[in-house]
Amino acid sequence: MKKFGLNIQTLSTVNRSFAGGPWLGHSPRSKLSLALAVGLGRTIVSATLDDCARFDPLLEQYFQQITPPGGIRVRGQWPAVEPFILGARSQALLFVQNGGDIGFAMVDSNTENARSDFNLSHFFLTETGRGYLTAYRMFSMMLSALPGWWEINVPLHNEVSRAFCTRALQRKGFRRPATHALVDGEKCTHWRFKVNEEE
Repeated sequence: MKKFGLNIQTLSTVNRSFAGGPWLGHSPRSKLSLALAVGLGRTIVSATLDDCARFDPLLEQYFQQITPPGGIRVRGQWPAVEPFILGARSQALLFVQNGGDIGFAMVDSNTENARSDFNLSHFFLTETGRGYLTAYRMFSMMLSALPGWWEINVPLHNEVSRAFCTRALQRKGFRRPATHALVDGEKCTHWRFKVNEEE
């Protein structure tokens, strides 16, 4: 991965195992119902089961980016998209530019704090979507579309993702400093913040 700010591509967060169940969060909107226009021919689309195949090439690129050199990528290790689509407390989003898929996000409710609504499980942009500004716009619109309490956990060794989160959250007006947490046995930088309805 190249230096942050030039080719930010993958925001690798801690993947929490999915847990289904009825919506218990505090956010007035737990699901996106429409495609959101981000600008410059870009949209964020709430995925349906018909969109599952669209994730496969994106997931392949995603795991190519986060697999250590010499590591082995196994298709069965990829996150299943269906639980994020079907779950009442989750969301699978596609990032689209000029009709082509350039990335995705997967959001669930496996949070450290029981009062939080959303956990960012995965966030990825392909080479077409590279660049801080594109990543920030997608990130910002995703947050705005799902108001409520958010959590993001990024492993300490992932300096690029930690730098992106710090910069993007500050730009969006969230000034509370990050803390550290042990998430699924991994030391992480932890952010918890509230996105208001009007943001």
